[in-house]
Amino acid sequence: MDNFWKDLKYFKKSEFDCPCCGRNEMTRGFMLMLEKAREIAGIPFVVTSGFRCEKHNKEVGGKPTSDHLSGEGADIKVVNSTARELIDSAAAKAGIRRRGIAKTFIHLGNCYKNAHPALWLY
Repeated sequence: MDNFWKDLKYFKKSEFDCPCCGRNEMTRGFMLMLEKAREIAGIPFVVTSGFRCEKHNKEVGGKPTSDHLSGEGADIKVVNSTARELIDSAAAKAGIRRRGIAKTFIHLGNCYKNAHPALWLY
């Protein structure tokens, strides 16, 4: 296993574990982009969904091609419009090209099997 987790300043591996089985296959490249986005935003990123196994992805209504399945997607909690703008803007600056905007979270993803760039609403 690539032990890049020890080099991250803002995130712990456990934040990205699949809640049903504990698997965590987040990619180094995506995590480095997420770390950069967090640095740029200057506000905490609370992870509400990280890696998902296929079973959990189905349970939460995720798409079969979800960025979460490849370890290249995470949902970040938002508490207001200011946080939403800071997170979205920082993610774009960090090179994260797939962003989904919802009322209570922002999906950040970079799975190259999916359309790039993409910005959508939930």
